[in-house]
Amino acid sequence: MGKKMQFVHRAKRYELTREDFIRAVKNVPPARVQRYSVTIGKLEYPTRQVVALATGRPSIEFTSAAAYRILQKFGFDIDVWE
Repeated sequence: MGKKMQFVHRAKRYELTREDFIRAVKNVPPARVQRYSVTIGKLEYPTRQVVALATGRPSIEFTSAAAYRILQKFGFDIDVWE
């Protein structure tokens, strides 16, 4: 299992691994990407969707910028859609 890392969002502390994000999207179809995405497997997911699924919080609680920073911290490459 990967190294657990912490982050705080909206005064709540989360402790997850990179694998937690990958596992969270397994068998979940990606939503429509608006600006930022991350490729997991062969699918492109909106960054907010991935973070929401991994944390169990609604995606509306995360800005695109926050989701971007969180996923970068866990070593994901972020794609920008023009």
